Amino acid sequence: MVFLLTVGFPLQSQETATATAAEHFVRMAAWEGRWSVVGNDALTIVFERTAAGHTLVERWQTRSGLHSMTVYHLAGNVVMATHYCPQGNQPRLVALPGTAGQVHFVPLDITGLDAGESHAISIDFMEHPDGSLDRTEIYADEGGPGLPDILTLTRSPDPQ
Repeated sequence: MVFLLTVGFPLQSQETATATAAEHFVRMAAWEGRWSVVGNDALTIVFERTAAGHTLVERWQTRSGLHSMTVYHLAGNVVMATHYCPQGNQPRLVALPGTAGQVHFVPLDITGLDAGESHAISIDFMEHPDGSLDRTEIYADEGGPGLPDILTLTRSPDPQ
C-alpha cells in the first residue's frame, strides 16, 4: 500500500524555489556532527554529509545500535527526505519554503506500509540562537495526526 499526499506549494518562480531549496540544504549541512538529545542519554543523533556533499544522512543511534535513518538531498527545487523507520516503512517528504531558522518537511508518499503502522510523518527543524536544534516529528494514521514528539538537540563532542 502506498499513501500519497498532494502537496500544495505556494506559488513562486522555479528560480526562487530552487534558491530556497539550496538555502535549506546549506543550512542543514551545517548541522553535520554529533548531537545529544536533552533528557535522553540513550539516544545520539549524527548528521553526516556523503556523496561529495550532495547528501545529508541523519542517523539515530542508541546503546543497542542504529535505530533509524533519514537521508536528505536536493531534487530540483525541493529538498527531499526519505526516512527509514524502525516500523519497516519508508516515508518520503519534501521541504516547504519556510521561515528563517526553520525547515519544515511534509509527507509526499510512503512505501512498506502495513496496517497499523505510520501513514505519514512530518518533520520540523527549528534552530535557536544558543546553537540548539529542535527536531519535531508528527506521525499520522487512519485517525489523523498524533501529538508532536519534540527533541531538543545540543552539539556533543565527537568520541575520541
